Amino acid sequence: MTSLELFGREKEVSTLKSCFDRLVNTGSEGIVTDGNVTTEECFLKSEIDKELVLLAGHSGSGKSALSRSVIKDVNSLDNGLHVEGKFDLITSNEPYSGVAKAFSTICQKLLSHSEESVAAVGKVLSQELEDEVCNLVPLIPELKTIIRAYRGCERKATNTMAQGSLESRQRRWKYAFRLLTRALNSVFSPIVLVLDDLQWADVSSLEVIDYLVSDMQNPNRLMIIGCYRSEEVEDGDTLSRSVETLKERQRKYGFNLTEIKVFSCQLDDVNKIIMAKLSIEDEKETLELAKLCYKRTLGNAFFVLQFTSMLEKEGLLEFDKIKSKWTWDMNKIKERAHFMSDVVDLLQGRMGKLSDETQLLLQYAACLGTSFTVPTIDIIWKQHGTDDAKKKSDVVALLRKMEDEEFIEEYGGNGYKWVHDKVQEAALSLSDTVSDSFKFKMGKTLMSALDEEQMDKKLFDVVDMINHGDVTRRPDLAALNLRAAEKAEGLSAFVSAKNYVQCGIALLPRDHWTSHKDLTLSLYALGTKVQLALDNREAATSYCNAVFEQENISVMERLNLSMAIIEKLSTGEADVKQEALDMSLNLLKELNYPLVWSNKTIAIQAIHNLLKTMKATKKWAEKNDKDASMGEMTD
Repeated sequence: MTSLELFGREKEVSTLKSCFDRLVNTGSEGIVTDGNVTTEECFLKSEIDKELVLLAGHSGSGKSALSRSVIKDVNSLDNGLHVEGKFDLITSNEPYSGVAKAFSTICQKLLSHSEESVAAVGKVLSQELEDEVCNLVPLIPELKTIIRAYRGCERKATNTMAQGSLESRQRRWKYAFRLLTRALNSVFSPIVLVLDDLQWADVSSLEVIDYLVSDMQNPNRLMIIGCYRSEEVEDGDTLSRSVETLKERQRKYGFNLTEIKVFSCQLDDVNKIIMAKLSIEDEKETLELAKLCYKRTLGNAFFVLQFTSMLEKEGLLEFDKIKSKWTWDMNKIKERAHFMSDVVDLLQGRMGKLSDETQLLLQYAACLGTSFTVPTIDIIWKQHGTDDAKKKSDVVALLRKMEDEEFIEEYGGNGYKWVHDKVQEAALSLSDTVSDSFKFKMGKTLMSALDEEQMDKKLFDVVDMINHGDVTRRPDLAALNLRAAEKAEGLSAFVSAKNYVQCGIALLPRDHWTSHKDLTLSLYALGTKVQLALDNREAATSYCNAVFEQENISVMERLNLSMAIIEKLSTGEADVKQEALDMSLNLLKELNYPLVWSNKTIAIQAIHNLLKTMKATKKWAEKNDKDASMGEMTD
């Protein structure tokens, strides 16, 4: 084991590797463990080719390092692939963020293979998903190149994922992710997919995990390792409910689910870390230092490493070249440790020794999430960096300094990522400069600076930054939230869409039904639709009533809203179907097509026909409006 964070983790590493070995050697016996590692009982079919491992522990306990302990084993196989995706508190509303990052990495690896392999994957995706595959491109841009390798040209997305009933759309997204995984898994096997910080994952991403491990038609080997902070997840939370569902489904769908709890290091482990770091073999020689380190860090692996690095950088740990050994003064170390409360405080102490401009850029970068691109941070720096700071250093030089200090590391070819969440947290709270109001300013800067294509890629990031601020009622920002909500709803990420709708409505002016009727109606209609998708009848009714109370909204203007409600209600129980029937009859009456019948079975069928008729009516009306406007044009 090369990572110092893995000292004292021999049992957890062994369990994780056993899961991987079981995946590679399908059909082997399930592992039996005790203590802090538990494997849920599951139905073992003759060949188990899906493994789900959940690593739970406090921030800094070493979960990420543990997830990487199988990289060597994966790379020893001809077609094995280990990839990572990470979720982010700042952009927790962004649908599929961590999943999309991981799949982008897989696609990048694929594009380094032969043209034949790339075209083969493109063929499978194009033939099975047809034009629907294009709808995955906004999530995974590399797919555009893969599809083009087979088709020889690009096609515009038909947005079929956003058509049809809510249930059918969810099924199509489920199928799309499964098919994409099958195609990529046919080239790379096994794939070990690490999803970090699941406590911040959106509901749609958690559903993807379920989709993939329960896919019995994927014959290739897949392991998903999910990491989450146990202190931030409680019973009844979205993640807890998802885990319980997976436990119930593993027997039916034949995948293994293993839970590993990652606790803090014990004193003996801390001492071994220090001995290894200082190349000292006598454990008694470092024991007093280890005891102090353990007391200040409570055995948190990341904190231990940061603590010893701080001692070295401040000259409290020195290498004596004459004696060829490390030396230290315990009294001086105790005095320094007295002023340090936690790892964030320690990191901020290190950051505080950097130049003012470096500290400022650290704070700006922290607002952009767990990772960021150089062009994006450059836009922020040019707009918000002080004139003096901009004169002294450019962005590239400052980023290199941050990298030298081991706060960030290169990521994605043209960007960087934080080496740990705690480093980002420390940078974010380094001073009062970066407040919620400043995040709002950053979001507005990006909103103005990015072109349409760039804005579409960064839409969720920009909107989340704007929504973090103390925002006054702004119709343009309400419209931006509507755009984000529509994009999320188009991805069948209904919880995220719901949140953006709520923010959008809060940003509307007080007289919104008169001053911004179309924008308001769109937000309320979409709010009704996503609340129905989430089975939140009460919230959907509230949105719906607000629309129906407006005298200045015609029946045709609220046609989409009515259709969404009827479509959802018509699939419910008998009393709900009656409600759908009554609403359908009232709608027909408003459209001057009154009907009367007594047979409920026939009536329910009529609802289905009504929906199709209303859609056709709306299209006909839109076509007439378009023809009329064209008729007014002159040469």
